[in-house]
Amino acid sequence: MKRGVKITLGVVAAVVIVVVLLYIFVFSPKTITVDVVFPSVAEDNPTLKVVSSIDENELSKNSPSVNLKVKRAGDKVELKTLNDKTLDSKEITRGEDELTFEIPTPKISSFEYELKDNGRLVKFNWDVDYPPYNIDEVKLQRNGVVIFKDGQEYTDELEQFQNETLAYQLLVKYSYGPIVIQRESDVKNIKVGTLPVNVKITVDLGEGLSTEKVIVAIDDATKTLLETSEVTFEKISQGSHDIVLSYDNLTILKKSVSLDWNDGNPHIFDFAIPSVKLSDFSLEIVDDGYLINWETVIPEEFNVDDVSYRIVYDDQILDLLQNEVVIPLFKENKMINIVPYYRETKFGESHSIELKGKPRLSLIDVPEYIDSTDIRIRIDAYNVSDIEYTLNGESKELSEDATVISFEDLEQGEHKIALKATGIYGRTLEDEASFTVDTIPPNEPTLGSAEMRDGEIFINFETVKDLAHLKGEIIVSEQHTIPFEVATNTLVIPVPEEDTGFRGKLGIDVRAYDFAGNESQKTHFEIEVIDFSKIKEGIELSVEQKDYEETNISVKSEYVTEDATLNVIATTPKNTYEFQYPLSKEINQKEILKDTYFGKIKLEYFIDIAGIRSETITATETEIKLTTLKGFHVYQIAEDGRFVVEFLQLPDEDASYKIRRKIKGADLYQAMRQLDYRRPERPGQPVVLVAEFESPFSDTEQATMSVYVEVEVKGVGYEYKIVKDDIPLYQGATILTGEKTEEIAYDSNAFPILISKKLSIEQGSSLSLSGEGLILLQDGASIEVDGNLELKGSGKGIDFESLSEYAPSFYEGSKLEASNITFTGENGRLSGNNSTFLLENCTFSGSVIPLVMKNGSALELKKVRFDDVRTAAYLSEMTRLSAWDTEITDSTNGFTILDPQGSINIQNYKALESINSMGLSIKNAFEPIQLVDINVSSKNTGVEILNCREVSIADSKINGSQFGLRISNVSYANIVNTTISGDKFSGNPYIGILIANSGATIKNCEIKNTIENGIFISNRTLPDALKSEYYEMTPLEQSEWTPVILDNVSFNSNQKYDIFVDGSYDVHVRNMDLAGLRYVDFSNNQMWTDGFRYYPRGEIVVK
Repeated sequence: MKRGVKITLGVVAAVVIVVVLLYIFVFSPKTITVDVVFPSVAEDNPTLKVVSSIDENELSKNSPSVNLKVKRAGDKVELKTLNDKTLDSKEITRGEDELTFEIPTPKISSFEYELKDNGRLVKFNWDVDYPPYNIDEVKLQRNGVVIFKDGQEYTDELEQFQNETLAYQLLVKYSYGPIVIQRESDVKNIKVGTLPVNVKITVDLGEGLSTEKVIVAIDDATKTLLETSEVTFEKISQGSHDIVLSYDNLTILKKSVSLDWNDGNPHIFDFAIPSVKLSDFSLEIVDDGYLINWETVIPEEFNVDDVSYRIVYDDQILDLLQNEVVIPLFKENKMINIVPYYRETKFGESHSIELKGKPRLSLIDVPEYIDSTDIRIRIDAYNVSDIEYTLNGESKELSEDATVISFEDLEQGEHKIALKATGIYGRTLEDEASFTVDTIPPNEPTLGSAEMRDGEIFINFETVKDLAHLKGEIIVSEQHTIPFEVATNTLVIPVPEEDTGFRGKLGIDVRAYDFAGNESQKTHFEIEVIDFSKIKEGIELSVEQKDYEETNISVKSEYVTEDATLNVIATTPKNTYEFQYPLSKEINQKEILKDTYFGKIKLEYFIDIAGIRSETITATETEIKLTTLKGFHVYQIAEDGRFVVEFLQLPDEDASYKIRRKIKGADLYQAMRQLDYRRPERPGQPVVLVAEFESPFSDTEQATMSVYVEVEVKGVGYEYKIVKDDIPLYQGATILTGEKTEEIAYDSNAFPILISKKLSIEQGSSLSLSGEGLILLQDGASIEVDGNLELKGSGKGIDFESLSEYAPSFYEGSKLEASNITFTGENGRLSGNNSTFLLENCTFSGSVIPLVMKNGSALELKKVRFDDVRTAAYLSEMTRLSAWDTEITDSTNGFTILDPQGSINIQNYKALESINSMGLSIKNAFEPIQLVDINVSSKNTGVEILNCREVSIADSKINGSQFGLRISNVSYANIVNTTISGDKFSGNPYIGILIANSGATIKNCEIKNTIENGIFISNRTLPDALKSEYYEMTPLEQSEWTPVILDNVSFNSNQKYDIFVDGSYDVHVRNMDLAGLRYVDFSNNQMWTDGFRYYPRGEIVVK
């Protein structure tokens, strides 16, 4: 055989062997064990089968394991039902000899319940899904009885099971192929209590009694009787209760009742409150008064001794116990009211009686002198008859309506007139008078003397017989005269002004008049005058001084005259200063008293006119006091209690200083220090004086104490003491100051923590203070944050107290996280600029404006309280504001929010106690505003929303003395489930809701206790957004559209108008009866005006 043939045969043989081996190990069948893990709770003995590509076999819960032939690789085993529904499958891997299928056991995921409608209903819900199982049946049992099948929830009524315990259980039947499993939930035991009931009480009121004064009480629950004379109490517990009826705070009835379930129907009670009735009035005149009697019907159940009466007329009130009264006669006819009272409470209808006024007869304004022989005399005759008069003994009768008596051609001399009549009550009335007829003129006046003093000119005339007055004019110049009239011989006039042309001379033309009015011939006189007083009146000298500056004096003179000077003298402890000013123009001059800073100062002046000098006049004497030292700060610098006193040096070179320290409660100063000089960092800055004191704790065993520091300043002519009181010191305190450039944390072991000088948290760094105790921002200290600051209180929390005038300041990108912190101090304010604040469970107390944030800052508040502040928060240009559970008390204003850049979400906001001005103010917002559960009570305006796009107010109570809710220039306002009321104050709000130039929907709201208007709608124009929306509508849509919708809004009876429409846009009302409302619209007042033109008024339309 050839070599090549041998090689070929060998290769073929090898290939055959490989193929045979490959078939044996790869393609020939093999037997494996297949196990199925059935749920142990499966019912009966379910049977399944397993199938491979070459074999199949059955198995069951009782026989869960079989052998199955499979291909050695790549084969798949399927778990199927006997009718060939595949439940699961798995592939065979090389070398695998055993395969297991595990069937899961289903379970009930949840079974919960919730009590509703005050325990009358219980609602069950459950989750029973458990793939791959099907749910064949769901049953709910009560006390073992099935009450519901299928579904995922059920509500059961509990009325019939009161005072019983019910057991509920859920049963679910699952199936997965032939596998059936039933599962049971835990038993839910529910104790059903007694359900509340409703009580309706009707009161029959006597005449003159008001329903609004009737208070009905069931135990501690009270309600005012409605106009329908009934009231309903809801949700009253079953059992014994006391029903009490009060009228105007007077208890009328008290009754104990027992309330049962009554099949869910209300218990009805009828009561009566009778009134006191007056009748059979009689009137009689006695002496100078009216005697009035009447009869009284008093209810049997009333105590007669508790009945009284009130008589009211003009501003008089008479309270009586008897049913008669005597009232003095009136001057005019008047109405009086008689009102019955029971136990000092008005308890019946009032009765009005007209009483005729007291008759009168008089001569009116009879002149003592007349300059004519004819005269007409007026008379006053009231409630009289049979009038007659007598002149000089001659009598004549007058008619009862006569008002004037005329006489002619009377002789010169005295005349007497008498008047007589009979009053309506039978008495005679009389009056008389005298007058003198004089037609002869008096003599001409003559000049006596003239003098000038204190800015006035006194001119005296000789006595003229029968002189009544002098009348004439003073000639100041050709261009100016002064008329005068005086009733004496002396004429007093002020010195004429310069612009009148006055040059020291006056001319006088004068006539004399007697009492009858006769005048003399005119007489002319000339006089000369000079006076300094007018100039003095225009001079004003004052002292002006600021700490650390030289004293200034202010010299002012308004009077201008030629050839005159003002000379001012300033006397101080150091020097005397003199200044001179010409009075040829007005003076308004400041003068510096060089080197004079403090002490007593006297300002004097004198006037020189053409060489004539006035007396020296003292303008003011005062003392310039040192009130404060700039930069005066006292602060602890070391753990052991050492502290520093520093302030800026005064510019007075003669000033000297002493510093004393004493412990509070001690009588003596314990330490004194000399001053060190800290030179300024830059030229021109003042010198800082510094004194360091050793720790005072060596003198005491206390861990804390207060010290008193006094700086005594002495100079030429002055000595002052400037004090810092109640400076706290803490032994073992941690002192924080300087720049922080890394992450630093302090725990409770560091407390108390004192911040001194300037603490800076640089960008990229953080400071964390956590624990329980005090953080004190010391006198003059400041905090500047460019990084992150965390304040985290534990236990009783952290008291963050500020003694500094500088507020902690947070700059761009910085962040504050604070929880369980109390911030105090008059200047205790947090200031944020483009920063983020997260505050939780914090309190601000005693500050002016504790929270100021602006320029893109973000704020989140949770359970934050503000107490005794002026404005709780001033927030400007915020990118985000979220507030939950905020409370504000004893403050002037709540939140003031201006120009927000992002959304606003405020929930559970309370500003109730002593809010003097504004409860909540939001202006200029273009993102949505969400206000929920707002509870505000303000002595001015409750809530105002101005110039905003969209606002939602829900579930709120808003009170305000002027305005409850004010909405102006708002595109979309949605107000639901809200009460506007003024119950908190003695003065009610003037307007409940003011809507000005805005769109609004008010739904399910109540307006009560307003004086003028419940809702005042002044839509004279609208925001651009609403105008655009309107113009995009079809004509039909426009005719149906209104910017304001009122839906189910209720009003009480106090206000003048429920709805007042003051603009051209209609108002839609829904679920409201216009017949029961007081309103102003087009139907009863068609036009409104802006002061220039009249426009059609909008109309209220029922939709």
